[in-house]
Amino acid sequence: MAGTILLDAVAKLNIDRAHVWGRTRDVPREILADLDTIRPDAIHDENHGKHGDYERVAAWTAVFLAFRNLGLGERLAEDGRDRVHEALASLKRIPTPFFRGRGGSMLLTAASFLGHGSLLREPEDHIGSTLSYLDSVDKLKIYPAFPSPMTPAFVKIYPLLTMLNAIGVTQNTEYLHFQGDRLHEAATLMSALEPVERTHMGLYYVMALHNLGCLTTVLPDIDQFVEPLVELWKDIDPGRDYFLYGISYAYLAQLAYFTSRSDLIREDMVDRMIGAFPRLEDTAEGRANRPYPFSYVLNVLSELGASDRLLSPHPRYGNRAPYTWVVEHLSPGGHAESARLYMLNHALLSWALRTRPR
Repeated sequence: MAGTILLDAVAKLNIDRAHVWGRTRDVPREILADLDTIRPDAIHDENHGKHGDYERVAAWTAVFLAFRNLGLGERLAEDGRDRVHEALASLKRIPTPFFRGRGGSMLLTAASFLGHGSLLREPEDHIGSTLSYLDSVDKLKIYPAFPSPMTPAFVKIYPLLTMLNAIGVTQNTEYLHFQGDRLHEAATLMSALEPVERTHMGLYYVMALHNLGCLTTVLPDIDQFVEPLVELWKDIDPGRDYFLYGISYAYLAQLAYFTSRSDLIREDMVDRMIGAFPRLEDTAEGRANRPYPFSYVLNVLSELGASDRLLSPHPRYGNRAPYTWVVEHLSPGGHAESARLYMLNHALLSWALRTRPR
């Protein structure tokens, strides 16, 4: 992942390519070699044993996007290998429907961006087979574990919406009626979610509909959908945990921004979001995972052009800056938070890239 982030930054900042491949070093080749070292079920978290090749699929996705941005797609065929076929074949080795849909949607999109859109359907129908596998979740009874209790509707709608988004981006809308009416299924699952779950999935739903070109058809009055959803912040405590509640405000703010309703992002909402991190000091789990919600907040505030709020004195932090307080409260060497620090790294890089001249 570090290598693909480096390549992506080189492309976006228009840095001399000789710094990453040339006479002394070939970073793209090193990345491809590292890919071959990823083993199934190597992620040691609450879902250990349920991932299969999920980690490799995620790595393939990052590689495809980075190589595309640098015009290196042909290098995926080096050494006589067809790495696009290899990556797509990995999908069948993800046993959990949730992870296959979530990871597969991104891989299918990345392969399409590389110019291999035809491979999504032939010689094997990867889109259809992934949708079919999502339908088998209750039969297989292979469910993911989450940091917070989630409803069955959430387990089903998350990968479905990511697949709908991929179907839209790759322009394969005929799959909206593959083995059922997928838009009706999504709407039904949305209505079955708990309110705090809707704060997460609302953005996924709107983005999928937008990329499918049917947002105004399905939601003719987008304000009627967005306004009450964003207003849920008033009844949600973002300091309650680091996941379900902890990142809910960031999702709501991004939904408002995406739908051109930034006026719904009130000052007291932002202040409450920024001031939530000391609450996670109460438990070891909260402290170890604090970079998770903090990275979400940093990312959305950067997108809103308000990242300075994290660098300004705040009363919840003894008039210290939230960013300073969070960094100072990391464990020695960041070891306790090691499973989440990469998220903060990504948010910081995203923030830095947003500051580049247009």
